[in-house]
Amino acid sequence: MKTLFCNRTILVLKDIVSIRSASLNLGTGCDMLIRRIDPPVADPSTATSRSLSIWAVLEGRIGDDKQVLALASALRGAVRIIQLGDTIPQVIAGRLLDVIGIDTPWHKRKYSDREFPDLMIAAGGRSVTLARWIKRASHGRTKVVFLGRPWARMGDLDLVVTTPQYALPRVSNVQMNLLPLNHIEASRLEEMGACWAPKFAHLPRPWIGVLVGGNSGSFRMTPDCAKRLGGQLSRLAQETGGSVLLTTSARTPAACAELLASSLTCPSYTHLWQPGQAANPYLGILALADRFLVTGETASMIAEAANTGKALELFDLQERPLSRLLTKFVPALGLGWVFRLGARRGYWTPPRNMDRLHRALEVRGYLGEADSPTRGRLRRPIEWDLARTVARISHLYAPEPVVAPQPTKPSGPLANQVA
Repeated sequence: MKTLFCNRTILVLKDIVSIRSASLNLGTGCDMLIRRIDPPVADPSTATSRSLSIWAVLEGRIGDDKQVLALASALRGAVRIIQLGDTIPQVIAGRLLDVIGIDTPWHKRKYSDREFPDLMIAAGGRSVTLARWIKRASHGRTKVVFLGRPWARMGDLDLVVTTPQYALPRVSNVQMNLLPLNHIEASRLEEMGACWAPKFAHLPRPWIGVLVGGNSGSFRMTPDCAKRLGGQLSRLAQETGGSVLLTTSARTPAACAELLASSLTCPSYTHLWQPGQAANPYLGILALADRFLVTGETASMIAEAANTGKALELFDLQERPLSRLLTKFVPALGLGWVFRLGARRGYWTPPRNMDRLHRALEVRGYLGEADSPTRGRLRRPIEWDLARTVARISHLYAPEPVVAPQPTKPSGPLANQVA
């Protein structure tokens, strides 16, 4: 049976990907191996080898939740959305109970009468306690896949799918991708492009798509950042003869967003994010822009812009002092091993180091002009990361392969299965 599965997996990978390996030297303390896989446009879900029952656990963080849903959809199983409601005290108490091997009573009350899934997909620190409980309660039958950086012992999880900025230790159940799995269906982009094209039609090309993040745990957007960004965009539009298509986000401080808009001295379409807005040009800009400038702290926006294959530049926000201490000073002292050891044993998670992601993108040819000599080596990076992740998950079920169902459009059932 194992031989049959292995042969089938090799055939599937030959059909959907061409594989090459590249060892990337990203500077001191940043060596890593990223396997390069270029899938064609075809559906990456064909790499799976059994139909799975899946719990997609959402925490309410937009970027993380999009990745969880994208991976669940690509696997083409029976997906049930679990909206996690654990409070901060429950998260803290759950981790303490985990240490001494006691089940979390609130998870037991809520989920013990349900049929456990084949697979649980989650991202973020709040889901860890639920993941460990399900592993114990299902006697290991449920496989757990975590995206990003879990606050857990690496050995407690079946697979951790991460990206360069988290610098997780290189162990057998950690898969290093280049970018977050922020997959957007091509049909959705085409639809939104057609919707927004008339609103941008009066502006001169090239259209410079500007995706603005904002404050995070490691970075903050200041008025000075807003003015510098406005000046840089105005100069770029003047040099290219084009115009700016700009959208802010929920993390953009309102005062900085208004200052940024007023700093523009070039033709532009500016969308300032507001809570509860129905119309948002974000997907339209992704579909239509000729080049992109994205603030450097937002991995999700960077991923979605890089996946278009257009020219991409990054704009640095102000890094917070604690982030500079943890990502620059501590490694400079040769203490990076402390973070890796702590992450492996679940004591803490390494700090988010966006410089690592930026260097990985630069080495791989995703920053700069679209026609640069290195640019064409890989195409659609999110799709090949997604294909490789689906194939890796299929290996978790090697002893009992089954034929995957025919691909169907995944958008319908997911919206109605919130638990």
